[in-house]
Amino acid sequence: MSVQSSRATIAKALQDIHALWLNTRGSWDDIVAEEFEKKYLDPIMQDYKPAASAMDHIGTVIANMRRDCSE
Repeated sequence: MSVQSSRATIAKALQDIHALWLNTRGSWDDIVAEEFEKKYLDPIMQDYKPAASAMDHIGTVIANMRRDCSE
C-alpha cells in the first residue's frame, strides 16, 4: 500500500467517524458526550492535518529515493 493510499484511507475513516459522531450526537446530548468528544474525537481530528502533511512529505521522499535508485 502506498503512502498516498494510506493517507486516503485515513481521511475516509475520519470522514466516516465524523459522520457517525454527528448522528450519535443527535441522540446523545449531555456532558458525558461533550467530554468524550473533547477527550477522544477532537484530538484525532486536530492531529490529522499535520499527519497528512508528514505523509505527503514521506511520499515525496520515497518517490525521490525510487527515482534516484533506478538511475
